[in-house]
Amino acid sequence: MRIGQGIHRGSSSALALAAAVCENLETRQLLSSVTGAYLFYNNSAFDGNNAAINASDDAAIATDKAPLRELQKANFGNYSSYSRGLNGLMIDIASPNGTPTLTDFSFRAGNNTSDPFQWSAAPAPTGFAVRKGAGLNGADRFEFTWSDTSAVKGKWLQATVIPNVRTGIFVRETLYFGSAIGDTGNNASSAGVDAADQLKVRANQTNQTLSATGSALNPYDLNRDRRVDAADQLIALANQTSSANELTLITTPANPISDLAAETLGSQEVRLIWQAHLRVETGYSVQMA
Repeated sequence: MRIGQGIHRGSSSALALAAAVCENLETRQLLSSVTGAYLFYNNSAFDGNNAAINASDDAAIATDKAPLRELQKANFGNYSSYSRGLNGLMIDIASPNGTPTLTDFSFRAGNNTSDPFQWSAAPAPTGFAVRKGAGLNGADRFEFTWSDTSAVKGKWLQATVIPNVRTGIFVRETLYFGSAIGDTGNNASSAGVDAADQLKVRANQTNQTLSATGSALNPYDLNRDRRVDAADQLIALANQTSSANELTLITTPANPISDLAAETLGSQEVRLIWQAHLRVETGYSVQMA
């Protein structure tokens, strides 16, 4: 039996299982990976006010926002102030093993500092589609949308890509985006919405259509209609918070530990998976010689 040097630790039971299935093995590292994750302003002026999933959604990506990952402290760059809440998410997967479905992703939502993996299940996406080759460097782009009534608001959305045969990834990929409707990012230590945000919007009114280039990044255009006007002021006013209900700037925990596991891919192939803290992981498929 020959297992690549990358498999250097794990449960003896999983290794024994692999040994029982295969005698002479060749190894190869799995090439599938999550290469990008983005929130986008679905059903906004930037995607043509269209709630459907299509290529125009790319123009509505919030390029100034990035997913919060394990062991990171949240800041304004990780959450949205969009009036519709978190209603659009994209995840790019390069070279998935198969065709992942909605069941290969899980979603939770919460706004406390307890274990995010114990948060309640988030509302299920109302829209899901795969845009083959539309992601970063030709990755497949998986899009999820939520209706106005189901979008996460005032909380964090936790999204997890599940490692399995279809996704082809060998480590749990968990990321977070938050929602603080009406916040302008005026206070780096708080995501609370108050009169200061309303005043910031009023001071930055344009009352004319913003140029398409870069205008999705304007923190004062709260309804993403490419204008900063009285409507945005009213959004900031209507969504003021207190210390009891403002979005918490969480620090995310490490992803849960999983032991080395063996998963049969076919009559001639078994995959070994190791998942650990701090992204120290190695995964392989092993095949009959």
